[in-house]
Amino acid sequence: MDTNLQEKHQRKLISQRNIFLVFSLFLLFTTSLLSFLLTKKEVRTVFIPAHGQTFWVEDSRVSRSYLENMGTFVSELLLNRSAESSRLRNNTLYPHVDPSFIGPLKKALQEDHKALQAKGQSYVFYPEAITSDLEKLTFWIEGDLMTFAAKSGNLPKVADKTKRRYRLSFRVQAGRLFLTEFTKENLS
Repeated sequence: MDTNLQEKHQRKLISQRNIFLVFSLFLLFTTSLLSFLLTKKEVRTVFIPAHGQTFWVEDSRVSRSYLENMGTFVSELLLNRSAESSRLRNNTLYPHVDPSFIGPLKKALQEDHKALQAKGQSYVFYPEAITSDLEKLTFWIEGDLMTFAAKSGNLPKVADKTKRRYRLSFRVQAGRLFLTEFTKENLS
């Protein structure tokens, strides 16, 4: 009688073991599948600033509003300059410049700084229109560039006012935009 009871108990344990084995294999398969899918998934980070538009970034893509915000920020650093502010603006700009473009940009900005000091001028850009191409990561800004001469009396004298259009090209790396090109375009 004891052997019968023991065999019955053993069959029940084997049955439970098989059920748990199938369940464990199912969990192993599901966990492996989820791990694989998570490695292929890009994380999208959404920013909701206190002022301005919401934007998002991924590892290799960005939203149009982020491209426009960065384009506006970088163009403001490049186009509103004086001899006194150029060093601070340059140091603020450099972390946002692609390493392949930093050398030519530094050289051009140093020449600009020397020219501003020598002539005692400053310039301010008043944007009128912006456009962007998300596929090419390109940003255009158009407006009036006003050049001010050294002070004569209480107010600086406007030396020049010209309509200008600038193109800024970027590249995305690890969810950040880096400036790769800054050029003045002819208005037609």
